[in-house]
Amino acid sequence: MWLFSKVCRKAFLSATLVSAGLALSACSFTPIYGENAQTSTQIDLAYAEPKTRLEQIVYQDLRLKLGETKRLDAPLVTVSVSKTSRRIGRSSNATPATIYEIILTGSVLVVRSSEPIETLYSGTRTSSASYATNGQVLNDRQAAEDAAERAAHQLADTIRLTLAGALADTSIKQ
Repeated sequence: MWLFSKVCRKAFLSATLVSAGLALSACSFTPIYGENAQTSTQIDLAYAEPKTRLEQIVYQDLRLKLGETKRLDAPLVTVSVSKTSRRIGRSSNATPATIYEIILTGSVLVVRSSEPIETLYSGTRTSSASYATNGQVLNDRQAAEDAAERAAHQLADTIRLTLAGALADTSIKQ
């Protein structure tokens, strides 16, 4: 009797898991964040020329994920990126390292270039990335540049999501 009830419980549990799996297989989950994000959000936008390497990264990511148009009357996106750095602390390992954080601030402005000229979106977004230095000048510089580029990619993703939401109600989506 005990063996029978144990087998029945396992069979019931298996059937429940299979039916739940079948029910969930009908659903499709599409991430909106990260590398596997749904990138079908296409918006007719034109982009300003980058002035720095970090702005270039932001514009490239936005073009890749939001699209770009050649229309002359498309809204113009301008992103100004500023960078600051601050010391967070010092590690207590055998080889001490100083931990820093790069903070990028992106000022975003989207202006309709056709009549009537109006501001469609204006805002500021930030992102940050940390890095460690250990006194080797070349390595320290490369670590800082790498952290700044990582923060620029994160900033572009934040701006992309912001623009997709802010411009969703306008008539510029393809």
